[in-house]
Amino acid sequence: MIELPFLPVQFALALLWLLQLWRRRAGLPWPQTRAALLLLMHLELVLQLTFVPLRINLGGLPRIVNLVPLVESLLMLRQAPLPLSLYNLMGNFILLLPLGILLPQLDRRWRSGVAVFASGVLLSLGIETLQWLTGCRIFDIDDILLNSLGALAGWALWRALRWRTRRRRRAASERAQLAGDGLHAPERVGKEALIGGAEAVR
Repeated sequence: MIELPFLPVQFALALLWLLQLWRRRAGLPWPQTRAALLLLMHLELVLQLTFVPLRINLGGLPRIVNLVPLVESLLMLRQAPLPLSLYNLMGNFILLLPLGILLPQLDRRWRSGVAVFASGVLLSLGIETLQWLTGCRIFDIDDILLNSLGALAGWALWRALRWRTRRRRRAASERAQLAGDGLHAPERVGKEALIGGAEAVR
């Protein structure tokens, strides 16, 4: 068993440098740049939670694979203490939730639930595969399902917040328009009165 150190500070600085280069070349506006920065920070946190400390199994320890959904989760709920079980299940669900919130802000291609869910599946599948290859943890289909559903929940939250923001802006625009019409109403009445008076004189 080999344990490798993980250097989050150096990794974060490298990501920030790459983001700055990408922003200069692509000419990204600030909202997209902010989403990209938060996404990189989130991915770094995911790596720390799933691979730190990184232990590579070079011996004969078996690499466990679970491809049957819900088996491991139900077994854990029955055998492990309830707080520990809920912590593990909710942790897997929340792990990629920020992904579903940030991806749609980064690019229009990720504004559909299908795209976000597929991104969550691919990212979680990559994590589980690397964990299996290194032998540090088991390959569990339940983790992939919970991670992907969490990403989809993040997308639903982003959709709800976006709809609410648009509704507020529309209401504010309508109120401003009504207020403007109210201010110009006396002026229109005065003009109509003058026109009516001129026609009466004729």
